[in-house]
Amino acid sequence: MVEVRRTHIAIVVAMVPLLVVVMGCISGISGRFGTSNADQLNALRWKEAYGPTSSERIQQMRSLAAAAASAPDDQQLAAVARLEQQLSKETDVLVRREVVRTLGAFNVPSAEEALKIAGEDDDPVVRVEACRSWGQRKSEAAVQELSRFLVHSEDVDVRLAAVEALGQIPSSPSTSVLLPIVNDRDPAVQLAAMASLRKVTGQSIGDDVTKWRQYAAQYTAQDGATLAESR
Repeated sequence: MVEVRRTHIAIVVAMVPLLVVVMGCISGISGRFGTSNADQLNALRWKEAYGPTSSERIQQMRSLAAAAASAPDDQQLAAVARLEQQLSKETDVLVRREVVRTLGAFNVPSAEEALKIAGEDDDPVVRVEACRSWGQRKSEAAVQELSRFLVHSEDVDVRLAAVEALGQIPSSPSTSVLLPIVNDRDPAVQLAAMASLRKVTGQSIGDDVTKWRQYAAQYTAQDGATLAESR
């Protein structure tokens, strides 16, 4: 608990310029609801003993995410380093999920390395969020990581999240990853794959598995011919 608390403090210190407005909001909320001195004292004692509550930590993450893109690189790097530490020590799965969501808002390369670590989390809730964060990045690395989820994960929620995230990355690599998933053993994953394929290919085939298989055969043959011509 002490280590987790120290990590939270370090994150706040690293991002002090981004959190000034947040502290003002918290103060305003307390005033509007007329919190008594006794309640404030009890809350202060709780924080001194145990650190911020889970809901407060989640709110901190959301504030960081909102300010991440406009922050200078040095602040982003410092914040990502602290978030990665928190990810490894945080015991509340909902806070870990929010940490991963926050990492997705940072543009520095170290954020992608932290997302790879998040993809190994024991809880599928966190891995699902990692898939969503990769989908927002729309990069070649994102396609590779999402493909890895589809190959190695047996959790249907994680697989669905990976398929849906690939649908946000219109590219030939995304199409190549998604086409075989049309034959997935899980009907829900099949349907999600067809929905994502419609987004990345622009094809209006619908949910007809046979037609998508035909399209896959044509796509593979065309892709192979293009590769042969380039050699």
